[in-house]
Amino acid sequence: MSQRILIIEDDQFIVEAITDLLELKHYEVYTANNGLVGLNKLPQTRPDLIILDLMMPVMDGLQFMEQLRKNASYKHLPVVMLTAKHTQENKIEGLEYGADYYITKPFDHKELLLVIENILNRRDQVIEKTLHQPEQIFAESKDNQFLANLHDLVMANIRNEDLDLQEIANRLSYSPSSIQKKIKRLTNKSVSQYVREFRLEYAKQLIEQDAASIKEIAFRSGFHSHAYFTRCFREYFGTTPTKLTGKNEDS
Repeated sequence: MSQRILIIEDDQFIVEAITDLLELKHYEVYTANNGLVGLNKLPQTRPDLIILDLMMPVMDGLQFMEQLRKNASYKHLPVVMLTAKHTQENKIEGLEYGADYYITKPFDHKELLLVIENILNRRDQVIEKTLHQPEQIFAESKDNQFLANLHDLVMANIRNEDLDLQEIANRLSYSPSSIQKKIKRLTNKSVSQYVREFRLEYAKQLIEQDAASIKEIAFRSGFHSHAYFTRCFREYFGTTPTKLTGKNEDS
């Protein structure tokens, strides 16, 4: 059965472009031109993921998120928020309302697909494991949920090079020392190592999909120093980004 995606966006050109993109990947696509219409379509469409515009008439993206997260039947649904607003304040506001990922317009289609695939694949893996190992999942549920929340937080802040121990602790409601110990216990990595390797794995996926130039991919992955990105990439993967693609840095 195809996974279902609900696009809530008032720009028809964007709706058609995303719809064409998703249907090529065999997703089942539904659309709504504002948040109120989107809320009313949830029972009949039963989406696996929502793509949501921030600025819309009648009910905007933040108002929609507020209503969605109050609804016990739908509050679990992952949301990718689209917006033309580029400031960190706008991004944080969207994430605080419960968006799982934040993409600014104009956006790269390959990046949008990658974000959707990552979110849905992680969801499928949790469901699959739950079905086949229910007792183990019950015992590990708190740790699994913590790791899922950590994954989503880093993914949502993938471009934010200032994401650090203090901000992660604040967002996950832990003290810095407690979260450092918890992440070390569950992953055998420090917080900084976990975030850095997460960014590198994400960058590698973008490079393999030829999503953009290496310099742009480094920026999208939260590395604002290209030299530092290349050094970290070589140390982690044993090769450079350019050797991985066979292209130069700007192509």
